Amino acid sequence: MDNTTSMFEYATRHKLRFTSSKGELTVEQLWDAPLLSGDGFNLNNIAKAAKRKAANKEEREKLLAILAKKQEGKLDELSEKELQRRINALEV
Repeated sequence: MDNTTSMFEYATRHKLRFTSSKGELTVEQLWDAPLLSGDGFNLNNIAKAAKRKAANKEEREKLLAILAKKQEGKLDELSEKELQRRINALEV
């Protein structure tokens, strides 16, 4: 199985959708979209939107990881008494 086939299989099995000016498109519907057009509905714009969405998702994941580290650091600074109080509150 070549790379293109495996990407197509992944996209169809996971029911990937792509945002366009005409709404969400399935992988199969991409075959009907023109490469370029004057009205903004084309594969070029769909690809740009997908790339932007992927970049935003990656940035969000990085920021959430950094936030989790900072929050974990704050927990390390709590006193034993405060830690015990928070543990007891969770058990109720």
